[in-house]
This record gives sequence, C-alpha cells and structure tokens, in this order.
Amino acid sequence: MANWLRDVFSNDNYELGGKLYFRDNESYANFLKALDAVHDEGKAVEIKDVSAFSTDYTRGSVVYPLQARTEVGSVTIGPPWIPIQINTLKGQRTVKFKKYKKGGATVLETEDDAIIYQKISHICDSTVITFSYRMQYQYAKNIEEIVESLCIALGVMDFFFRPDEVDQVNSDFDALLKMRKSFEVTYAFFERLSAIGHELCLTFDPRKIGDIDGNIQEVDELYVMLVLKRIIRPNWKIIVPESPDIILDSTNDMPEIGSNLEMTFVRELEYSIFGELISVYTANLISNVVVKDIIFNETGSVKLLYGSDDSKPMYISCAGFKTKDDATNEVKLIMEKKEHYVNALTTADYLNSNDTVSF
Repeated sequence: MANWLRDVFSNDNYELGGKLYFRDNESYANFLKALDAVHDEGKAVEIKDVSAFSTDYTRGSVVYPLQARTEVGSVTIGPPWIPIQINTLKGQRTVKFKKYKKGGATVLETEDDAIIYQKISHICDSTVITFSYRMQYQYAKNIEEIVESLCIALGVMDFFFRPDEVDQVNSDFDALLKMRKSFEVTYAFFERLSAIGHELCLTFDPRKIGDIDGNIQEVDELYVMLVLKRIIRPNWKIIVPESPDIILDSTNDMPEIGSNLEMTFVRELEYSIFGELISVYTANLISNVVVKDIIFNETGSVKLLYGSDDSKPMYISCAGFKTKDDATNEVKLIMEKKEHYVNALTTADYLNSNDTVSF
C-alpha cells in the first residue's frame, strides 16, 4: 500500500486531550465499554456518571488549563473525524471523514445525511480497499450544493483510487472506472441544470429529483441552445405539412415536382424537468424538402405536397429563445445566416468538442 494511504488508514493510538472524572469504578468501566463501541461501530455513545472534566486550550505557546469540577452528569463521545485534502475540478477542498474499525477493516465515512454519502473500507493487513456511496439529493438546499458535493466526490475517488496506484489486472478496476464515469455524467448533468436555472431564473427543488437518465437529453438541449446559444441539429422526427393554398402570379412562380425547397418557421417546445415546466421557442430551418406533388384547385390556387429524398434526407436546424418575439425575429434572418444553420452540429457534438456555431 502506498504511504499516503497507509497514513490515512493508520490505527496508531491517540491520546485524550484532557481528563474525565467518574463517580466510581463501575462508571469508569462503562466508559471503557463505550470507547469500544465507538471504535467498533463508529457511533457516538453517551457516557453517564461523569462528575467533572478538565482539558487545555492552547494559543501560540501559551497553554490555558480549563477545569469543570461541578457535577456534569453525562458526556457524549464519538469517533474521530480526520481531514483529508483533495484536488477537485474546482480547486482544493478539505473533506472530513468519520474513522472507526469494524469487522477487520478500517472504515472512513461521511455523515449519514451527506448529499453524497461515501464509505471507504480498508481490510487490515491487505491492499484491498472498497468504495460505496449513496446519492441523497433531498439533503441539498439547491442544485449548486449538489454540484459541489459531486465535485468533491469525484476528488475523493481520485484520491483513493489513483490510476497509477491501482492494479489494473484486478477485475474491480473496470467497475471503478464505470463508477467514476457515472459520477462524471451526473456532475455534468447538474452543472448544466444549474446553468439553465440561472439563465431562466428558475429554482429546481432537490426533493423532487428522481432518476436523471430520462432528463439528460432535454437538459443537454436546453443547455446548448439557451446557455451556450448554439444552433443545433436535433434528432427530432420531421413532419412536413402540406402547404396552404398558394396563389401564383404566373407559371414561372411554380416550383417543379422533385425540386428542393427550404422552409422556416417558429415552434414552441415544452420541457418538464423535476416539476418545472419550461417553454422554449425555436427558429427552425428545414433543408432538403422535396416537392412531391402539385395539386391545382378550381379557384386557381395550388397546394404543394412535400416529402423527402432517401438519397438526401430532410434535416432540421434550430436556435432556441426564451420569447416568441425573439424566435420570430430570428426566422426573418435565417436565410442570411443559412451557412450557420446548414453547418450546425448535434447537441452531443457541441458538448464533446470545442467547435461551435453561434447565431
């Protein structure tokens, strides 16, 4: 085991920084049993029949003795908390873990009500370290606290399971990599959700957070359109309606069957994310629309029927806005920005690369 891990899991004896005074020998014996319980179970235990205590307060090189000689009654003793300094995506953080020994292993764990509960166990006299966790979003006050907790959780994993220190032949290595990847995806999700909340002046209630998998695509779309302000090429199913009746000034205005057209329009999208309804207006450009048929009416008007060519399928590009007026104004300018719309990327491409097309 590496020295840095040996220091963290060390079970070296430590001394009580003070004195307790008990009523009798039986009270003292109960105190020793309580210490064993703290050590073995990692839980705080109340100690009764304490008559007095004394301790020291140090400031600089000066030590001030503090004593209480009156009837105390009881005190509570708990497992030690050890600070560990870790590196995270947001800089250095100091994390405190409760430390105790149970079932032949030294255990480090966070508070039970931590937003991201973590437990690291080291089996004594071995190099085996196990890691478990629970996502407890309901304990967070806001999304930003979840982002910070996930950031720290990633830092903790990197501290205890460094790639250059882990035996990659061990089958558990793949499981650790998958677990870390899951943390990364979850961290990115909540960081984007937080940015969306700021952009739309929305507050998401952590108590309403359920399974995030069903919301990842929607959050990514909203983040790229409204926060990064990119034109995207979504994978929406395209349904092109037939045209309204069109009055043509002359036969020269009539498109030919089989010709390609481009269509622009405004669309309202509704998203439901953890109890919050979000409306977004998109300015859209549909490319490679093929005129499939032309129907002549008795009134002298015509109706165009649209479709797609398998060799050159239709696709849609869009930009997102918070108001319908902004989307309507953008539609008027789409053909001037046609190159940006035609070259738009998918949401995943934007998030996975530095190449962007803004509008």
